[in-house]
Amino acid sequence: MKKIVFLPVETEVREIDAKLVMASKIIDKETVCFVGQHNVLNQIAPLFDGGVYMGKNIFLENMNSTNEIYELYKNNNFSILWNHEEGAIYGGSESKWNNELKELLDPNRLKNDDMVLCWGSYQKEFYETYNADTPIKIVGGYRLDLGQNSDLRSLLKSTNRVEEKNYILIDTNCAWGNHFMPHQQEYKVYQEKAEKNHSDHLTKHNLLGLLSEDLIKIGFFCNLISYLMENNPTKQFVLRPHPTESISFYKNVFHGFSNIKITKDYSAIEWIENCSVLIQSGCTTALEAYFLEKPIVSFHPFDSKHSVDVTKGIGQTCNSYEEVNDFIKNPVYKSDIHDNDLGIKSLIDNFNTKTSSIDIIVDEIKKTSTNKPKSKIDYKKIKAIEHKNKIKNTLKYYPRKLFFEDKQESYEMATDHFPGFNEAEILKKIDSLRTISNKKIDLSYLSNNLIAITS
Repeated sequence: MKKIVFLPVETEVREIDAKLVMASKIIDKETVCFVGQHNVLNQIAPLFDGGVYMGKNIFLENMNSTNEIYELYKNNNFSILWNHEEGAIYGGSESKWNNELKELLDPNRLKNDDMVLCWGSYQKEFYETYNADTPIKIVGGYRLDLGQNSDLRSLLKSTNRVEEKNYILIDTNCAWGNHFMPHQQEYKVYQEKAEKNHSDHLTKHNLLGLLSEDLIKIGFFCNLISYLMENNPTKQFVLRPHPTESISFYKNVFHGFSNIKITKDYSAIEWIENCSVLIQSGCTTALEAYFLEKPIVSFHPFDSKHSVDVTKGIGQTCNSYEEVNDFIKNPVYKSDIHDNDLGIKSLIDNFNTKTSSIDIIVDEIKKTSTNKPKSKIDYKKIKAIEHKNKIKNTLKYYPRKLFFEDKQESYEMATDHFPGFNEAEILKKIDSLRTISNKKIDLSYLSNNLIAITS
């Protein structure tokens, strides 16, 4: 009989290292952590009588959607610790931030045995206006522990798969202008979502604004990269598009250039660890690079109503190609944060405290799990469910990939976000965590979508 904790993974390369560290701190003789793709966790939840779920994928779309997944967990005596993977970086004005927060969560949809885990005081104060019974707590962004949490930093160093060193890393964030899907299909999909869910964020005018400004940004970034490569022929450049961007666009644009590598392999953190400079424009990677003490460029070549201005307070803000070029010739890590009216310290509590976000979350999980009954774990039933899933996904996705051109993009996006756990790589990470924590950690590799971690 064990206490049950679910740690869902949305984007594998982004979250898996921090989730494994979190699991290693949670487990004891009485507690098992299931780490896996969130849909898989939903399917095995009915096998247990009580547990803790730490994540956000309990509502199908947003607060205007049905709550059948949430009710599934509550019917099986789970407490939800609601925590968003990207709960701090918002584009546009504060009113748009508030609209996004509103669409993400209504605390009144949660019960009093649940909890809202916020990145910063801004989100906490906003959700407190709902006067819900659900407790709200500031925890920061757990993945940003990298520069502060020695366990996570050691894990990264011991399992980093990037062989290159001292390159200029460029992270693009142009998912609207360079989406997997063709523009007309992308626009149609999101417009339908907006109408279905009454989304303020995805209204027709807002969608067109996001699309048009992203197309301009792509042009500036491509020209910037070309300018930098021409003026720095001996430097190596690495371009990592956003997970929802089309990589083929950049490969076509920069075909024939010898000093640039374009890749989505491995995690952003692994590439940041080995770079000499990061160039970005409103990406969460700026936060991760800051805590890894890397020189950072925030490239903002034009005024935008939809740009993420919060990260302008981090590193060096550059408005021209020449400014970026001057900085990469003499890169400097800037530890001071220019908060001004951008609100970065209120949005992200990691800048205010040296307390580990992971440790705060682990503490809340442990306190919550003490009130839960123990469940018998039937690994045979879990594996049977996963075997059915494997067959179902094969029948669902491969015909899309092979025969239906309009479905190929959604297939590629799904597999890009969660390609599946590589058993050898997971084992290597677990071995590192055993050494780091000096703790007995056992791994059950149930499928490429689900693992169980016990002590």
